[in-house]
Amino acid sequence: MKKFISYLLTLMIIVFMFAQLSFVTFADEQTVDIPATQLGTSDTYYSFDAQTKTLTISGEGATPDFSNSTVPWYNWRSASIDKVVVEDGITTLGKYLFCYVNASQFELADSIRTIKEGTFYCVNKTKTIVLPNKLESIGAKAFYSSYNFEEIFIPKTVKMIGMSAFESCSKLSKVNFESDYMTVSIGSKAFFKCPMLKSIFLPRNAKLSSYSIGYSAATAGSIYDGFKMYAYRDSSAYTYAGKNVIDCVLRDSMAVFLDDVIVREYLAGSLDDTMYFTFTPQVTDEYAFSSDGDVDVDCILINSAGEEKGPYDDNSNFDRNFTAKELLNAGETYTYKINSDMSAGEFSVKLVQSHSYTQDIIPPDLYHDGYTINTCIYCGYQYKFDFVERTGKDISGTVVLMENPSGEHSHNLPLCNVSVHSGDYDTVTDEDGYFYFTVPKTAESITIRSPYGVDRTVLADNCNLGSIAFFAYDYVQDGYVNAKDYAWLRSRFGSDDKSLDYNQDGVVNQDDWIYAEAFFTYGKITESIYD
Repeated sequence: MKKFISYLLTLMIIVFMFAQLSFVTFADEQTVDIPATQLGTSDTYYSFDAQTKTLTISGEGATPDFSNSTVPWYNWRSASIDKVVVEDGITTLGKYLFCYVNASQFELADSIRTIKEGTFYCVNKTKTIVLPNKLESIGAKAFYSSYNFEEIFIPKTVKMIGMSAFESCSKLSKVNFESDYMTVSIGSKAFFKCPMLKSIFLPRNAKLSSYSIGYSAATAGSIYDGFKMYAYRDSSAYTYAGKNVIDCVLRDSMAVFLDDVIVREYLAGSLDDTMYFTFTPQVTDEYAFSSDGDVDVDCILINSAGEEKGPYDDNSNFDRNFTAKELLNAGETYTYKINSDMSAGEFSVKLVQSHSYTQDIIPPDLYHDGYTINTCIYCGYQYKFDFVERTGKDISGTVVLMENPSGEHSHNLPLCNVSVHSGDYDTVTDEDGYFYFTVPKTAESITIRSPYGVDRTVLADNCNLGSIAFFAYDYVQDGYVNAKDYAWLRSRFGSDDKSLDYNQDGVVNQDDWIYAEAFFTYGKITESIYD
């Protein structure tokens, strides 16, 4: 009986092994293309090109979270995928998305902001992954046990590196932070059990947790032999090194980026320290490096040849901060050397690029003021100055009917389609007798003209000339106002001639004649009518 049971168990083991072997052999191969297929209920998709062995993630937003065995490509993750491409539009890589995917190349879109827990768990073929340049968060165990990793570059936008993010990356030897003053929280065991990581330069604003860096085991004193940290005295990393008895080299130099505000601190034990900020401009221009805060610091500018300018000290008797403003040459590295006056406290520094301008002079015209405009050749910023008043002036008024030979216009009956001139500039009155136009400032007068009237010239000494009475009864245009004009006007009764419809009731009739009859025995008409 015992032998039978033994034989049965052996047979079961053999059958199981063959079943597993068959399964693995099948699972490791994906030989046909997969079209874009939705990932869960998200707006993200995966596709596979069997010829190039490329897995592509596309769509918008966050991919779903998975366990390490529920991704769609789990059964062929090891041997069938040689390249992974995450396209623009993806913002979050979900949990365990590429777990055990042994691709030799990963291309990640810059739209990615978050890498979640275990995303690259045990990715063991590639030596490095270029992280998106706007990445903000690296989740717990994101690269756990990716033992072939040799180097990682952390963009300055990263705010958080999660617990055990790079734990057991046994070949990882270089960790580079883009900015010396980026604010980043480094979780517990983030770089735990990384025996090849013998040194690391930490940003001033890096916050470390227990066993974050340098530990081979989670026990006090289990620091790798020869491990060394490079940290600023006024930093959490320096405190971490002292607490954990780690060899720490003090950093005094910090690269500075344009427009970033860098906060530093003089502590009671660091008042003799000199701080250095280095900058290599991309373009030749004037740059201003300045301080802000309650600590009295001064600055010396040193070029690549070792030549010094300064010191730059108090901006005024009331402001203890400095401003070092100088022309710097593209490609040359400059160093700003900062010293304190032996006072402790926080201060900040900032480097800005002065604009480099091209200048255009815009002359004034009748309608617009002239000015000089400066345009920065680097950023396009513009500003205007040296304004010159325009050469024109706006003239307006209303032309109304002169109702009798005495010049009265008590009803202010508007005259439409009357021409108004000033030199080469002209306009016509509208249905309300109103006109508005722009003339040179040198224009002294305007002239009102109508085929039924006598030209009237009016001084243009004001912008609004008010109501201007105009004679308009010489209908036959012979220089006289008499029965001929009366007969002509009577012939127009019943028409809708707007130029004769003085009371604007829509028709020329007896009501319009009332205003004209006083002129029909007037005889010869001259400009004296306006005297």
